[in-house]
Amino acid sequence: MSDVKCRRPRGKELDPFTRSLALRWGTMMSRCYNQNRSKYKYYGARGIKVCEDWHDIRIFAKW
Repeated sequence: MSDVKCRRPRGKELDPFTRSLALRWGTMMSRCYNQNRSKYKYYGARGIKVCEDWHDIRIFAKW
């Protein structure tokens, strides 16, 4: 998984769309790569992966 983190300046709130997008991206990545997640067995354990480009949340957001 990429080392890219979704960071924002202190004291600055994310708009609802950006917050939702970041949550969806993180959940998707977690399902495919985090063996401790309950849904991993349905995704990562079955060999389902996220395309390399989408490991960067900025590229995922542009799509």
